[in-house]
Amino acid sequence: RTPLQRVRFVSGNQIFPYLATAKAARVAMGMTAWELAALGVPTYVFSATERHLRFAKGMEEAGLVRAWPEVGLPDAMAFRAFLAEPFMPTGTRPDGRGAERILAAMEELK
Repeated sequence: RTPLQRVRFVSGNQIFPYLATAKAARVAMGMTAWELAALGVPTYVFSATERHLRFAKGMEEAGLVRAWPEVGLPDAMAFRAFLAEPFMPTGTRPDGRGAERILAAMEELK
């Protein structure tokens, strides 16, 4: 069986046990990348848009992910080389309290 055939597709909160026990992840930039960063999972991120790339580069600068430096996916050789580069997160993990901080800041403006 190929790796894709071994992938189990899950939805909603069912994904969190898989994320929490993953040794590493390869994902498109989005919420899952932030969730993996909060869990401290080594994550390789690919971006579908310039906006996603901007966030991915910011997360990479913060030591949370390893980001492919361009929009889209690399060719097979570059893809393998990118994933072969060891990566461990070194940045401060997101604490999951961003929404609380935004609400508190909005309350202060009242």
